Amino acid sequence: MNFEEALPLYREGRKIKRAGWDSWWNDASFTITSMLADDWIVESQKWEPKGGKWYISPAGTVTHAPSHACRKPFGTERKTKELAEKASEEMRVFNRLLAYRDEFAPDYKPDWGGGERKYYVYFNQDDGMWSCDSDDQLQGAGVVYFPCKVVIELTKKLNNGEVEL
Repeated sequence: MNFEEALPLYREGRKIKRAGWDSWWNDASFTITSMLADDWIVESQKWEPKGGKWYISPAGTVTHAPSHACRKPFGTERKTKELAEKASEEMRVFNRLLAYRDEFAPDYKPDWGGGERKYYVYFNQDDGMWSCDSDDQLQGAGVVYFPCKVVIELTKKLNNGEVEL
């Protein structure tokens, strides 16, 4: 990449440097040679939530509020009220699963290197019932894992109405 292509990215807040440099470029460290070079590198940019004016509170309520640096990276802001309400429902399920595990298996931590099975619950749309399954290799994003005995009991309680997510 040449300097003419890299400079606008720098002005947007991205870090840039030339190949072989140990540190990122700053306004004071340019030379004509550097400006003419075509070996500029742009720092990889990681995705971060954009946030929005609809905030999901810890209680799960949706509130209109200005974006805030503390909430945005945690993913509790949305662009629209509808998106925030939908996310709030899903966050409730996830947080209640975590709370259940923490109450009934407080010391449990899935060991992905040991080959043991990790158990989780899911709602089977075909039969309209909660079920459980396990895996020993694939770690799903957003999946709460349980010890076998705890997930079996949770599945029973979900199906008989003792537990509601």
